[in-house]
Amino acid sequence: MSIEAVECFLFWNFIINFLLFILWGLAFVFFHQRMYLTHLRWFRISEETFDSIHYLLIGMFKLFILCFNLIPYLILRFLI
Repeated sequence: MSIEAVECFLFWNFIINFLLFILWGLAFVFFHQRMYLTHLRWFRISEETFDSIHYLLIGMFKLFILCFNLIPYLILRFLI
């Protein structure tokens, strides 16, 4: 596999994951109550715990996108 192919893969992987990140954030903002009630059927958690879990996971997803997609892409694009 060539460097250009890996570079292209990382770029599109970043775009797709970033769109999923935005979608998750928008869903959490605009459909918060519906999401909470759906999860409440399966788990007995408070709304504060639900918010904390989602906030933590959204943050971790953002870090993974940066560490595993954007930073390797930028390194391949501008340093190699």
